[in-house]
Amino acid sequence: MRIKSYFAQSVQEAMEKARLELGPEAMLMSSSRTGPDSSRLGAYEVVFGLSAEISRAPEDARPASSPSSGENSEVLARELAELRKKIENVQRSVSRQGYSRASGMQRFAEFGELYEMLAAADFSDEIAHELVESVAARAPGPSQELSRKSNNDERTLALERFCGLLKEEIDDRIRISPELGTPGFEQRIVAFVGGCGAGKTTSLVKLALKYGVAMRTPLQILSTDTLRVGGSEHLGAYASIMGVGFQPVPTMAALEQALEDCRTKKLILIDTPGYAPAGMEEAEEFKAFLSRNPHIEVQLVLPATLRPTTLSAVLGRFAIFHPSKLLLTHVDEAAAPGALLDSAIRSGLPVSFLATGQQIPEDIEAASKAALTDKLFERTRAAVSFAA
Repeated sequence: MRIKSYFAQSVQEAMEKARLELGPEAMLMSSSRTGPDSSRLGAYEVVFGLSAEISRAPEDARPASSPSSGENSEVLARELAELRKKIENVQRSVSRQGYSRASGMQRFAEFGELYEMLAAADFSDEIAHELVESVAARAPGPSQELSRKSNNDERTLALERFCGLLKEEIDDRIRISPELGTPGFEQRIVAFVGGCGAGKTTSLVKLALKYGVAMRTPLQILSTDTLRVGGSEHLGAYASIMGVGFQPVPTMAALEQALEDCRTKKLILIDTPGYAPAGMEEAEEFKAFLSRNPHIEVQLVLPATLRPTTLSAVLGRFAIFHPSKLLLTHVDEAAAPGALLDSAIRSGLPVSFLATGQQIPEDIEAASKAALTDKLFERTRAAVSFAA
């Protein structure tokens, strides 16, 4: 594998340079803004990779495919995965060094360690930087500063103190609202929106059982997911088992009428299609419906497994519905606790519920700050103990 970095004023400019030198087979592996030390070389550093087989073969001898192309692809994929890990480690190391050099932070080598803890916990670079900078602002003044030459005991105490400040900062940034429905309305109506496979329908069924059936609350389930094969039928089967009212509503006019017919119900849960990026035009009617009915609470259902770049795109896509709460699913599948907290902080929305598995209705719980942060601070305490 041949790896080369290109510095340029834009990613597109770097791509053009790489294509000219490495050929059309060059693969973009990562891109990032340059730091102060290398900004004179260009605004961006873009890393490209080229497999050893391709880089050695003459241009006219490179076959479009071969009997071993699948095998080569697997080898290349493994090499790329390993290289990406190395690049991420280097980027984190550079970020940590940047903190040590940054104005006002030279005294605290522990800030770099704090950043590494957050990065290892799967926080995005952006949120990790914001949190560390906020901890720095909360940190003790000059009279209590620690030198880089402090002994291990002093550094461990400092790191413990910074972890405490980090917990305070995260607690201030996340909000919790484990409820269904808009306060002040006798009838609670909740619509669940999200992407395909986010877990909307399963979460709705869990909540229907816990807050409807178990509490003997008059409940009606409505589904606008009538075009997808098996969409409303699947939910209808669950409603039949639970013994609650269910109605598919193929149009917004039908939905308006269904709400009118269900005025005696105390709780109404609305399932929606999984709107894909290419199908957001279909969401315009539902957006208009919600604007006419501001008393309907909208909860955005997000998988806790989303990567930061994907998360930003999803939050932007579903902002048209003006969600008021965030329901996190696939919590049990999240590799690290930072993904949950990153979602909550980035969205700015209060978290309502956490779906922790496939069991119905057991695997859903009311959100709490402890449920969101405990795993993170178990990790930080372990890291502090290891450092000691």
